[in-house]
Amino acid sequence: MTTTWHGTFQDRHGTEEVEIENDGSEIHVTIRGVTFSGEPAALAPSAGTSVLEGLFDFDADSGEPCSYTMRWGIPVKVMVDGRAVDAVLDCWIRLGDPRPRRHSGLDADDVRLALRYADTHVENQRIQGFWDDALEELHSHLPTGVFLIGCITCVWANDHYVGAGLGGLVRCFNPRQTARQADPTFPRLSAWPFVQATWLCSEYEVQGRERKPKTRSFRFPYSQRDDESQQGTD
Repeated sequence: MTTTWHGTFQDRHGTEEVEIENDGSEIHVTIRGVTFSGEPAALAPSAGTSVLEGLFDFDADSGEPCSYTMRWGIPVKVMVDGRAVDAVLDCWIRLGDPRPRRHSGLDADDVRLALRYADTHVENQRIQGFWDDALEELHSHLPTGVFLIGCITCVWANDHYVGAGLGGLVRCFNPRQTARQADPTFPRLSAWPFVQATWLCSEYEVQGRERKPKTRSFRFPYSQRDDESQQGTD
């Protein structure tokens, strides 16, 4: 399933209205006639795409665009006292300029989020450097019993020890999903696909009473479910 987000891309070359196609693991967006794929903060020209000089600024180390801001809204669901409510997650990212010294990254990697639902507006009180930190802070400002419905609060998803990108990816450990992803060479690792923290699929299960984003707390829900099943048959 693919969804479309609407937003704006802005850099020193101008401001563009964009449509962002999202499949749950990466986005595809065409800006000034050039198609990029990846994460909002780690876009790369799609295979076979040539980029005309002067259209964008690029980081020489990563080969990815830099020195830009993007804004867009994501239609999401929020649980409010046991009832799913339509909401919009407003997203803002800023990638700065390359630092003078090579291989030292950019001078800014900023994320800020705001959530709108019913008559409520909640936003980050400070700019964050990582998507999961921004989501975690956002949840801390929500009333008790209110949380985002998506991979970030799903029992089957969690951080992975090999890490994730600035865009807030988590690993899906649902065996019904992962069985379709496995590579025979590395069956267990390849079976755990990266998914966006805000993605929602038909296999969603709320993670439990706490209903808090799972950040920096790697575990194996897949293995735990297997262990629980085996205990039940003893």
